[in-house]
Amino acid sequence: MQCYGCRHILVRPRLPKCCLFHGPVERRSPKFLRHFRAERVGAMVGIALPYGHVLRRRGARQILRQSSGTLWRRPNWASSEDESDAKHEMAVRIDALRRLQEMQLPSLPPSANLRVLGAAVSKHSRGQEMEGHCAPEQLEFLRSFVAQHFGSSPQAVGGLKICQIGFNAGHSAVALLDQAPEGSVLLSLDLCQHEYTQPLERVVAALAEERGQTHVLLQGDSAEMLPRFQHIEFDLMFIDGNHAYEAVKLDMLLCLQMATPESVVLLNHVFTDMTEGVGPTKVWLETLREGEAEQLGWHSCCSRHGIAIASRKKRDERLKTEAALWFAFGANPSSKAVWLISDSSASISAEMGRCEAILGVSIGAGQEEIRKAFLQGARRCHPDKVSDEERDFANARFLQLRAAYEELTAATAKATTWDETKWSRHVEEMDRMKASFQEFERQREQCESQLQRLQQAIKKRMVKERASKEPKPQPLTRKQQKKLQKQEQQKRAAKKQPDAERGDSPEEQEPQVPLLQEGAERGDSPEEASSSFWAILAACCCLGSEGRGKQ
Repeated sequence: MQCYGCRHILVRPRLPKCCLFHGPVERRSPKFLRHFRAERVGAMVGIALPYGHVLRRRGARQILRQSSGTLWRRPNWASSEDESDAKHEMAVRIDALRRLQEMQLPSLPPSANLRVLGAAVSKHSRGQEMEGHCAPEQLEFLRSFVAQHFGSSPQAVGGLKICQIGFNAGHSAVALLDQAPEGSVLLSLDLCQHEYTQPLERVVAALAEERGQTHVLLQGDSAEMLPRFQHIEFDLMFIDGNHAYEAVKLDMLLCLQMATPESVVLLNHVFTDMTEGVGPTKVWLETLREGEAEQLGWHSCCSRHGIAIASRKKRDERLKTEAALWFAFGANPSSKAVWLISDSSASISAEMGRCEAILGVSIGAGQEEIRKAFLQGARRCHPDKVSDEERDFANARFLQLRAAYEELTAATAKATTWDETKWSRHVEEMDRMKASFQEFERQREQCESQLQRLQQAIKKRMVKERASKEPKPQPLTRKQQKKLQKQEQQKRAAKKQPDAERGDSPEEQEPQVPLLQEGAERGDSPEEASSSFWAILAACCCLGSEGRGKQ
């Protein structure tokens, strides 16, 4: 039989859950049609074999050869390192299963705050496109765990200090604050890449304020934000952010540095079937193997969810030098402080933000300020100023400061060179634009001159066409000219005829009254014309007097 979650070959097929607490699946083939015989295999002894894609059939044959059913012998292809890792993983998983069975959590009534948050999520336009959140069983576990672990603890006096990596829609934040005492403060770190994060955070903050609590959401990467809160001793830390191995490893180291022996660290997606559980599970096993934390429990509602519970071991010394070096330089101390995030193909580099936080300078600081900060930090890490117990950590801190100083110095020089190159490129671009603009102006002037010439040519052509259409005047003949002259003479003679008949000169002629002139034209005598004139004048005067009397 094969476990579909961990891909281990089961030696004890009748076990309801395999070594990784997943449901077993039978594998059948023409050469292998029956279960493995392992009647004498104990439950607390190694009962699984890791195998690869190529060695799958060879591992099955190795088990089939054990007809007696006793413990399997280590095959030749299994290395001692893989065997020790498998044994350590098996011991951790068995201990986690035992603690899960021993865990007694109080049953709580349904949370009204979670119901309010669910209603707010359903009303949001992007609520149906949510990336994912804790299962209802996990939310109930968080509520019950806070109520049981911190209900009667002296840490709860005055409120708890909680830190959460990964906010998303705020379900885990509401669950952590649901049973927390009054005055508790929850700090959530999230990249805020979704549209629903900010509106739902306001709902969570309002619910916390009603209970006398405080919720603060900071936008940013946990690798850059957590070092700024190293002076705060958190009571509870919940890691549920980026699930890549490198990101989870860094979050776990930072949380352990800020933790006290009484603090509790929760890590989500441990011992699960999902792809997101590979990185957290590996980090969890390495943390327990290095002895930096102690496993307090493990909770799982199904094969897709699992929350590991740990606390920092009670000791006065700091983290081991290897962990500090890993934190400063990555898995290889000789490499730079660059963390590669596998799931998003992005990189969290020490060049932006993290180096400034290590040296304690602001982003964009100058070379002189960076040098002074490095010298001050190096003096504090000098071997003569630290005790023998802290000398290893001081050396690691000095290496960390030197790496940050080198990165910032190189980044500043690169930025300066880039600025100069960028400025020269800008100047060249401006020159090219100026030349192109001048060329454009020259072409525009040429086009305008050509347009004026075309307009003048069109106007001249139109005038010529109009002149060609009009009829040309023909010259008069001599006969016509003589006729016109004769007509003009007759007109002038007709005008002078009345004066000539009376014998008066034009100067002596007096103006005649129109009526007298009309009478003369009719052939009346001057006396008759004068009498008729005076009669008409008297009649007009009578009519004028009657009109004035009526008025």
